Amino acid sequence: MKIEKTKLKCAVCGKQSNQEIVLSQHHFGVKQHLDTRCDNGMVDVPIQECPHCHYSNSSIDTCEEVTKKIVESPAYQAIVSSDLNKKAKSYIQAAIINEKMKNFENAGNLYLFATWVFEDENDNKNATKYRKLAYKNLIKVAEEKDDGDTYLQCTDLLRKNKEFDKANELAHKVFLDATNVDPEYRVTNEYVDLLNIIHFERKLIQNKDSADHLVEESIKAMGFVDFNSLFMKYSKKLKSHSDISVYAPIVYNMKSEYLSAVVNYLRTGEQENLVYGEYSTDMIIKSYWVEKLDYIKAVVILDNIEKLGEDGCYAFHPYEVE
Repeated sequence: MKIEKTKLKCAVCGKQSNQEIVLSQHHFGVKQHLDTRCDNGMVDVPIQECPHCHYSNSSIDTCEEVTKKIVESPAYQAIVSSDLNKKAKSYIQAAIINEKMKNFENAGNLYLFATWVFEDENDNKNATKYRKLAYKNLIKVAEEKDDGDTYLQCTDLLRKNKEFDKANELAHKVFLDATNVDPEYRVTNEYVDLLNIIHFERKLIQNKDSADHLVEESIKAMGFVDFNSLFMKYSKKLKSHSDISVYAPIVYNMKSEYLSAVVNYLRTGEQENLVYGEYSTDMIIKSYWVEKLDYIKAVVILDNIEKLGEDGCYAFHPYEVE
């Protein structure tokens, strides 16, 4: 993240303060959670707060006429004077302003950013409280736009708050909507991924699982027949040397990180450099001495190393590590 420090005049109180402006961000190689959080180890969504009047916004040098009244309101000042996490307070304050102004999408996302801060602190009480407020605002956006992605996000928020009955109803709606699409869209990778996420979400709800989960885990929701078909289709296109009948079931039963990387490779040809300890797929491909390796075999070797230790280097063939 590239940040520039500057002095800004608050649009609410007129006083100046030093603020940070985010010039650029990158999320390369970052994994995404089902609730849309990026797994980069922190909540780094930019927010500014005036240290004098505590007006919070993405940029405090602009505001609407009604903003000052909202900042001075009892609900807003209650957050200002609370002992909540400082970063979470800034998100909540900005959310209150957006919610009062009926900017429900911004409000929902800001409440969700605060939720993630509380999750990092293991503050389950406040995480649950503000996740519910995020849902309250985002479901309005989903209904207004009839947006399947937002409905699916709301389903995950309900699940994580252990509202399994409501989550199940919403997941069922999302599934029915997903089956009523253009036939041409049905054959796209995007549609397959969407169905995998929906099936995975419904399985989590059925199991009353309220834990956090990554999107890549949903690939496990893809049945083996579908995965094998994908393997056959794209390994030929990529001129892969991996024996489909042997490697497809081995890869399918790997952990989700490795399976996800192979699926992405089959679809795009991109080789994500997977790392375990001092070993990586890039290193294995460059240094393997027995034969020229393709990416899929390198992933199998790395998986073997993780399971067998250094001996995995010599046992790359699946039959040898059964």
